[in-house]
Amino acid sequence: KNRLITIIVLTTIAWLIDLEAPPILNPSLRRPDRETINGKQQGQRALLNHLEDFPDAKIKTTEAISLLHRAIILDEAAASSNTSKFNEEEHAIFLISFGESAANSSFLERSILAIRRRGDFDGPVAVLTDAPGVRYEGLFDENVAIVRPKEVDTQMKFHFDVVRYKRFKTLLLDYLDLVPAFNNVKWVYYMDLDILMARPFVNLISGLDRTYHYQHSTSSSNLFFFRSCSKNYYANSGFFIMNRNTSRPCLKLWQDELESNSDRYMDQYSLNRVFRNIENEERVRRRVSSCHLHVMEHENYLAFVKTNEDMIDMMKTPENYPSLIHPFNSAVGDLDVDLYEEFVAGVVGLTEVEKRETNLASVAEMRPSKTFLS
Repeated sequence: KNRLITIIVLTTIAWLIDLEAPPILNPSLRRPDRETINGKQQGQRALLNHLEDFPDAKIKTTEAISLLHRAIILDEAAASSNTSKFNEEEHAIFLISFGESAANSSFLERSILAIRRRGDFDGPVAVLTDAPGVRYEGLFDENVAIVRPKEVDTQMKFHFDVVRYKRFKTLLLDYLDLVPAFNNVKWVYYMDLDILMARPFVNLISGLDRTYHYQHSTSSSNLFFFRSCSKNYYANSGFFIMNRNTSRPCLKLWQDELESNSDRYMDQYSLNRVFRNIENEERVRRRVSSCHLHVMEHENYLAFVKTNEDMIDMMKTPENYPSLIHPFNSAVGDLDVDLYEEFVAGVVGLTEVEKRETNLASVAEMRPSKTFLS
């Protein structure tokens, strides 16, 4: 009885404050506009406080989960708008979407939606893809650039096709130069498609810069990675930071190792060899390397989803999400599909309409609905 009353109260509140945003079937995948945020701030906070009185509803009631996440999104976006904004034109996020399976999924749409909505970032986003030209035509806002690979790069032979795609990570700065509109970009952030941005981007980069000073490094060439979950590797290559003007020498070392170990499935193997080569050069030969690879700790910046329990724990306290959420590749097959899709919908902040009319929360390899593409 109490649960039924809770659902009725929450649904009524949502209707009264018009929480249900229109579906993202229009020209821009964006966060709520500033006027909407300011006008509804008091109602969103009241709703959030109300949900705190019913902790079980966070997990056991789908509607409650949706309302809670929508409240937090608006709340964080409003808070972000009140902080000193960094110059978005100097920072670009780079995504790679290669292969038929990626084109047949909605992973790219979901990633960009999370960047815009949860990351509260309207700055440059570059997408390197081999998908047919019509696949993403007219789908994103004007600050998303679709970049096509050069034929010479697509024809390189590797034992595993996926390695050919991963090699493009080492060429991102060259491909960024093909986008004149992004000439002001100084810092580039690569993200795997399955990583979800769950908090304002400005918090992530300002926190990392305070800790690791990546925007103020005096080394000749740098790359910044998060620490690997595996004891066999130095770093995880799913997210890394590049300086547009100085990181190419480090990327070239990675590229050379990847091409000379073309029978290896993971690009992290080649990256690991670069770490070891640099370590050998500096410790054994006592020479200062021209490239410096930095490892950043996960802290509150990055969390891996390995189990169903990981998702449930995060869903209980979405206000404590890390900046980035990354499904652990080897564990995805063991996750409960329904729970995972509900979790993804909550992280991205999908409305009930968006969940019904799009497949943005789907883990399946399928094309977005005709409605979404219209």
